[in-house]
Amino acid sequence: MPRSRTLLAPLLCLLGLANGAQAEDRAYRQALDKELANRAVARQVVPQLAERHIGTAQGEFWQAYAELEAMQHARYADEASRQSLRNEHRGGLKAGASLAFARLFNATFIKMLAGATERYLAELEALPAQDDSASQRFWDYVIEQERAQVNALALAAESDFQGATAVLANFSRQRLQSE
Repeated sequence: MPRSRTLLAPLLCLLGLANGAQAEDRAYRQALDKELANRAVARQVVPQLAERHIGTAQGEFWQAYAELEAMQHARYADEASRQSLRNEHRGGLKAGASLAFARLFNATFIKMLAGATERYLAELEALPAQDDSASQRFWDYVIEQERAQVNALALAAESDFQGATAVLANFSRQRLQSE
């Protein structure tokens, strides 16, 4: 009987570790799915904002943002596939509401987006480190690109669209050169 107790304790520890790893994997997949949904909204909204403000500094900012979204789309699709997630998100109601609000209250929209993006970055940074190095590299990229968006949107919220454009263009250029 004592022998079974000595075997039982390590088995219970292993079960606990496996459950913890599954919970972390589930948290990562949920966070990734939310990020995929956010990127889908951005891919729908941002090009329309660029078109709406074409020929202005704000239009150039939204165009740089649209180019970033287009550039990173394949990277996100690859990670979704690697994680066996269906990447079928559409902008839908959230995109439509964003476009309508931006049309009516442009400056307020940008300020709200800047604040929401900053809060979202904190949420992304709170995800525990991933055991899988490929997942961790991807998540590091997610945080890096979100940080660039936070910095750019903070400038845009102050109507510094040239500065905001430079932040996104520099990030995109650096990422293209490093790959």
